[in-house]
Amino acid sequence: MATTSYDHEIVAGTATTKLKLMRTNRTQQNPDGEVMYSVAEVIPEHQELLEFSQKDWTGGHGQYHFENPSMYFDGQSIDTTQEGRVILGPKINEVYQTNVLKEYYNTGDDLYQNVTNVNWYGQTFTPSDNHTILNIKVKVTRFAMPGTVTVSLRATAAGVPTGSDLAVGTFDGNALQNEGTGEWPVVTLTPSYAVSSGTMYAIVVRSTSSTLRWFCDSTAPAYAGGTIVSSSDSGASWTSAAAVDCMFETWTTATTELDSTPNAFIWGASMGKLLVACAASTYVYTSGAWAVSGTTLASISQMAEYDAIVYGARGAGSTYAFTTDGSLWTVTDLTDTKAWTFLSAPNAGGTQNVLWKASSTNQLKYTTDGRLAGTTGVQWSSAAYIGDTSNEITNLFTSSDELMIGRTDNLYSYDNNGGIHALKDDLRNNRSTNNFKYICHYQGATYASVGTGIAEIVGGSNGTYELVGPLTLTGDIDKVGIPVGLTSDSDYLYVAMLEETVTHIYKGKKVNGQWSWCPWVYLGTNNCTTIYVAQHSSTDRRLWFGYGTHTGYVQITDNPTTDANARFAASGFVRLSWLYGTNPYYDKMFQSVVTETAACAASITVTPKYRLDANTAMTNLTAAAISTNGVQRTMAGTALSCKRIQFELDLATNDATITPQVLMFILRGHEKPETYRVHEAVYEAENKETRRSSTVRSALRAARASSSLVKFADLRWKETTAGTAGTDYQYVVMEPGYPQETPVTTNKTQPPEIGLKVRWREVNYT
Repeated sequence: MATTSYDHEIVAGTATTKLKLMRTNRTQQNPDGEVMYSVAEVIPEHQELLEFSQKDWTGGHGQYHFENPSMYFDGQSIDTTQEGRVILGPKINEVYQTNVLKEYYNTGDDLYQNVTNVNWYGQTFTPSDNHTILNIKVKVTRFAMPGTVTVSLRATAAGVPTGSDLAVGTFDGNALQNEGTGEWPVVTLTPSYAVSSGTMYAIVVRSTSSTLRWFCDSTAPAYAGGTIVSSSDSGASWTSAAAVDCMFETWTTATTELDSTPNAFIWGASMGKLLVACAASTYVYTSGAWAVSGTTLASISQMAEYDAIVYGARGAGSTYAFTTDGSLWTVTDLTDTKAWTFLSAPNAGGTQNVLWKASSTNQLKYTTDGRLAGTTGVQWSSAAYIGDTSNEITNLFTSSDELMIGRTDNLYSYDNNGGIHALKDDLRNNRSTNNFKYICHYQGATYASVGTGIAEIVGGSNGTYELVGPLTLTGDIDKVGIPVGLTSDSDYLYVAMLEETVTHIYKGKKVNGQWSWCPWVYLGTNNCTTIYVAQHSSTDRRLWFGYGTHTGYVQITDNPTTDANARFAASGFVRLSWLYGTNPYYDKMFQSVVTETAACAASITVTPKYRLDANTAMTNLTAAAISTNGVQRTMAGTALSCKRIQFELDLATNDATITPQVLMFILRGHEKPETYRVHEAVYEAENKETRRSSTVRSALRAARASSSLVKFADLRWKETTAGTAGTDYQYVVMEPGYPQETPVTTNKTQPPEIGLKVRWREVNYT
């Protein structure tokens, strides 16, 4: 060890200070005493064994850093509302306009013309007496693929046969077989695939009607053609007759789009029908498809049912209309013909239900019958003016039996004395056409779209107003969007969010007083501007939505894995929260993942994936997806080294009736903390150069307050602050609370001296 008059040297800023360590217990045998200096390596608090365990996901999405064991980062097409498991979200069922009727008839032997208007082709005959039998033979010339041929009868205006007066069947040469009776009897033939030309089918018609028309139609998916030979005598013999044009009907595959993206749905309770309105037409849901209404009615933007009548608002450009059957619409002839939105609600006095409407930009009116002036229609009341004309009314709704008027710039209440009260003046600075555009009621509260979020309104004008929603308070997962649909049932609130170019439908509810949101249905880039829950029957509950220029729906079930009607999406994923451990900078090594799965099979799988640190893409954890059930461990022996890690569980099925289930996910690893060295020293307070203790004290205090790192060199080992960092000196900082003045007994025969105690912590030491 080299000898020097000083032991340590520091540089704080531009000031260099030499320091001498105090020594204790000086004796004759040890005149130098024991130096008051020590170096220790400090291991900070950490988790030596890291375990990320998740057995419940009902807390919902939106958690970036793993803290709450029931929440996760985000997902797509998944259902996390079932406690203790993750399953796939529901399958989307696409619904188009009713198949367009294609009418084909033959000229000669083949089909040439596609007739778009419905006309009955065939032969008209008049029986010679009440016992005439018309014998019809159908000669099938070709079928492109399997299908059926039916022969049916229609009566002219002369009368409609009933009961046994009309019969259709096949004739075996002696008697009528497979006979069907009724007003419109039909007999069906099923030719085999690629029936050869010339195959004959005999059909007998018996009628007492004066005049009948018959026709053939085909439900074959492709071409079908044929000729008809007939006889009108009353016997069983066949007499050839000239071939006549025979119409064959076929329905196209259900791919016909609606005229545009749907604007609004409504379940007409009085008519028991689901309606949807688009830009150019309205449609009625019939037999699994949309049938265009009998009355062409454009521009309906909102619908409401009042007194068993559905009213359609059409804004400033068109007269509003109404329907009692969902198909035939009638435009009003009342004096006031324009409506922005309708609402069936009590009048101001609460004495009866009336039909409210917003008309013009800021006018509120009501009537007890908004149909026709010449019948039972009642002219609209005088207007109550809601705000100014610079902004429009977007919707009408009730909250705690109060009539509320939503506008692009405010929310108003309308009391039973006709008073109008502005409730949300702050919206003047947040004007949006989305403010109150979408409204629904859920578990005693009213929910409304407001800007990019959802407002929860409880208790009317004197209640609470709070922003909730799938993307509220989840900014750290880097997702933003705007609501494009809002609806509810008794269990969940459903919100469609347009997130840049794609749309997710979230379902949410409060769990332990906090909102939990699940990314349930993924619509992708299909345009959506409205969603709606409809109860088609006691066991058939559906969530409907616009899906591009047609519609889609998913089945709503209380327990999807036990409900036989449930159908599941082909794929989906849940992305878990980032795991940082004790400190984001500490090195970590993960050795194994433990999963528990159920309902898996060869093509019904769970695939764990991961990404580390700054990686943006996910990597498969194992080469093969998990296709077996129970508890199993993967990644054993292949450690993942990182600072942070995030996992994703991808679920997939090739059977829409079955979903794989994840019941448990556990990640195990070790954390290696960043250790650091601490130099603890007690320096002599007296500086021999100045003989003043204040010099050393001031230098150490300046080092404590230094805005830059302090250079530290141990002069006893020939270190120097003028050398190389890490070799000749270390960068240090003084720990808080130092320097401390402490009495030190350096010699038993002398009184204690004052020493300055310091703790230097090295920086960048691992």
